[in-house]
Amino acid sequence: MDGCSSGENVAGVAAQWDGMLAMSDGVQLAVTMREPSACGGAVLVIPGGLQVGRELALTAQADAFLDAGLTVVAFDPRGRGESGGVEDANGSTGQDDLAALSRWVAAHPRVDPAEVIIFSRSFGAAMASGALARHDDLSPLAWLDYEGPCRVSEDMAYTDGGGTEAILALAEAVDDPEEWWLQREPASFIDAITVPYWRMQGLPDHALGGRIAHALACINGATAAPEVVFNRFPVTLPTTEEQLVGWVVEGGLEPDEDYVTQTILSLLE
Repeated sequence: MDGCSSGENVAGVAAQWDGMLAMSDGVQLAVTMREPSACGGAVLVIPGGLQVGRELALTAQADAFLDAGLTVVAFDPRGRGESGGVEDANGSTGQDDLAALSRWVAAHPRVDPAEVIIFSRSFGAAMASGALARHDDLSPLAWLDYEGPCRVSEDMAYTDGGGTEAILALAEAVDDPEEWWLQREPASFIDAITVPYWRMQGLPDHALGGRIAHALACINGATAAPEVVFNRFPVTLPTTEEQLVGWVVEGGLEPDEDYVTQTILSLLE
């Protein structure tokens, strides 16, 4: 499949595909794709925590993307939901899975490969950052990071939600916990990200309360990104915590709020 250019009409009607996509090691990932009948961009959604993801293609937010002519793709990471394999907690194997899925989306006949947005929620930032840094053939239009941690092993101390206990248990079960964390720290990868980095952040954070050091660390680390944007405000690096606090969404921000949806749509205008 060679993809297409935005605005090019393609025969067919809007459709939904629920199926299994084979990874290089034979593990099958459960994927849901909803697509319009014409070529356009796509949003690839990564779930937060250790959550399943296919349902994120069936939300009101996903409906808004579809109405705007975008294909929406969501999936259950390996070891979760209907997918096969063993839970990888967004480490290198999960990052490789995301890279394969990104290539598959970009090659779809109704998707313009130049207009694919990777949208990570919370801890999904670990999967997104690792995939983009380790697979330099990936070239999405942008990575939109909703309140992802940056130095996860440190940030975990500020929350007891989002599957924290399960993640900590996985880290404690390996022979080299330090290396395990390094594979899952966006801070390990952020300086190698060469696509636009858009950060969405409310205060309080959905998982870390009044903490904003994680957002600052990721933003100031994104030194290779051609564009860094915080809540629609272009950022000049290095920035300060004071500056970011002036730009946060006061009262908190949910990943499916209209503000996030419209920000994603604005990337494709």
